Amino acid sequence: MKREIIDASKLELEDKVVDIKRVTKVVKGGRNSRFACLVVVGDKNGHVGVGVGKAVEIPEAIRKGKEDAAKHLVTVPVNENGSIPYDWNGEFGSATVLLKSAPEGTGIIAGGPARNVLELAGYKNIRTKSLGSNNKQNVVLATIKGLSEIKTPEEIARRSSDLYYKMADKLKVTLVKSPIGCVPKHKRTVEALGLKKVNKSVELPNNAATLGMVKQVSYLVKVEEI
Repeated sequence: MKREIIDASKLELEDKVVDIKRVTKVVKGGRNSRFACLVVVGDKNGHVGVGVGKAVEIPEAIRKGKEDAAKHLVTVPVNENGSIPYDWNGEFGSATVLLKSAPEGTGIIAGGPARNVLELAGYKNIRTKSLGSNNKQNVVLATIKGLSEIKTPEEIARRSSDLYYKMADKLKVTLVKSPIGCVPKHKRTVEALGLKKVNKSVELPNNAATLGMVKQVSYLVKVEEI
């Protein structure tokens, strides 16, 4: 996730309680029971965060959860259609959330935990699908992680244009994100580059053909000069 410092005091944050659980800790002399509250906060304008608060009373646990979430705000891209620029997927633990761009009028198609994140982040049109774990905390964190990893078109263009000024004879291209959930054309490009699995690296000539393919999937790969 993007670890930028965001001043929560300058944002008008709203919050939603995603989950409340009773947690028990065995100690000498008996058991201590507390409540753990999973809380999501956001300003509905591209900022969202999640936190967990624990306390003996539920209201206090929620308050602590809000404070924790405000300390972990991230910036996520919301385009003019209230969607994401391209399809992506977020992973946390054993949970995977597929995030799909959608046209205006689609609305938010998502389950409860992911929906809370998307609404508070400011999305209006987006489709999602959760795979793997149904643990609410993992689903929320996978959603936020995926959204925070998406680059804006400006960031992609800036990163891609920089590549054209590199003068090295060869480039080391590493697949840093799985193409699962991406458009078929980008999947084929990844395969054409010789990248079959995440963290796989290949050395390729620094020519127009290589740069053209890298430009298409710049959000999936890391490029280094050799």
